[in-house]
Amino acid sequence: TPTCSPAFGKGFHRIVLLVRSAIVPGSHIRQHPCVSRLASPPRILNCSVSATESYLFRGTKQVSAMEFSLDSMPLVELHSQHAKVYKERPRVPPRSLVVHAVAFSWFAFVWCWHLSPAAAQLPGNQGFGWFFRFLTFYSFSLQTLQLGMATVDDLQRAWHGKSRWTKPTDDLACAIFAFTHVVSIMFYTIQGTTKMAVEGGHVQRPPWLDVSVHAFNTLTAWADLITSDRRTFSRTSERLSSVLVVVYLSYLMLCRHMNGRFPYPILNALSYPWGFSALILAGLCIFVLAFRAGKVMNRRLRHINLSIRITERVEHVSSGSSDSECEADSGSGVWRRRRQYLQLGLTRSRRSVAAKQ
Repeated sequence: TPTCSPAFGKGFHRIVLLVRSAIVPGSHIRQHPCVSRLASPPRILNCSVSATESYLFRGTKQVSAMEFSLDSMPLVELHSQHAKVYKERPRVPPRSLVVHAVAFSWFAFVWCWHLSPAAAQLPGNQGFGWFFRFLTFYSFSLQTLQLGMATVDDLQRAWHGKSRWTKPTDDLACAIFAFTHVVSIMFYTIQGTTKMAVEGGHVQRPPWLDVSVHAFNTLTAWADLITSDRRTFSRTSERLSSVLVVVYLSYLMLCRHMNGRFPYPILNALSYPWGFSALILAGLCIFVLAFRAGKVMNRRLRHINLSIRITERVEHVSSGSSDSECEADSGSGVWRRRRQYLQLGLTRSRRSVAAKQ
């Protein structure tokens, strides 16, 4: 193996950075300014670093360097093999597509039912504000929109591998998650204690309507959280949820001013403003707790899904190699090191994702 010359000692650190960036695709190392000044990456990726250490002298300073050869690099081979398998694999629809498509179809049917003549007899169809003055229909409409966006996002990721709808869908889904819990908890609590949760409770409604807008909404939010691997509960979604709360409260007060009363009988029975403020404060507490619970659960689910993907990726790369190569490498322990290096690189990637989160 030829020894590095002093002129090459300065660029040795750049080769190490480039090799490390090949192990962890998309990491910040690939954007290092030293890497951008290198020659074409394929020529440098074909060299491997050996563990033999030599010493170069530059003036009076002693610089530690390493020897290198033009043999193939095991880690780069492993990364290129995995990248090739990833590109050639068939596009499989995400598992969340079924949940989003089925839920969106049902939610869209329920929403369109409010436009039918059968819904004209409901009190919400009369007066200023239509059905949107109810928190149930307000959050239900937003959730229907989110499910439609999630379905489009799943289809684009299945066809093209990426989608521009991922970020807005994630923000809206995380913001709606807490709304569904407020609707379900407060409806069944007030209805079970005072029977004053719905305006015009004596009006006959379809049996599936109350269950769809007061129970299925929360179940669908949890199904979306479990099956989707792109929920973040970021600060953007937290700000969006706060904006949606302020918008509804403002709209509620506008409807009270225009109609002369609140859309909910329980609010009309309570004293204003103290009773109204106490009930709103209780709803806000449920909202904050539900958002925090979803954020904690989402963090654990992301950790589990990432561990599963790491295992699948390691097994996929391991099975892609030929048996003869495995037998040749098993004696010197190279194949074992390849698996360890791949796991190490993916672990670093997981830590970087957690740090960004």
